[in-house]
Amino acid sequence: MNMKIKFNQNKDGKIVVEIDNKAFVTKDYLQMIKEIKSNNKIEAEFTETISQDEQKIVNQMIEKINKIKEAEIKEDGEVNSDDIPF
Repeated sequence: MNMKIKFNQNKDGKIVVEIDNKAFVTKDYLQMIKEIKSNNKIEAEFTETISQDEQKIVNQMIEKINKIKEAEIKEDGEVNSDDIPF
């Protein structure tokens, strides 16, 4: 099952990111890498408040994330920064 990331812009103009309808936290990045290593993909969903240009940039980032195949996850749960393609 693919992980869905939702992007919304709040009234202050800040981009708010949710994963599975919960606020994005740092540990979610580790989960994304684990999902990708299990051959699952990340999917982006946008509200109408996100411009086409912003969507394009995010989709490019998601495409790069989906290409992570072999990220080294250390014993402490951290990811080797050399394995992050951006």
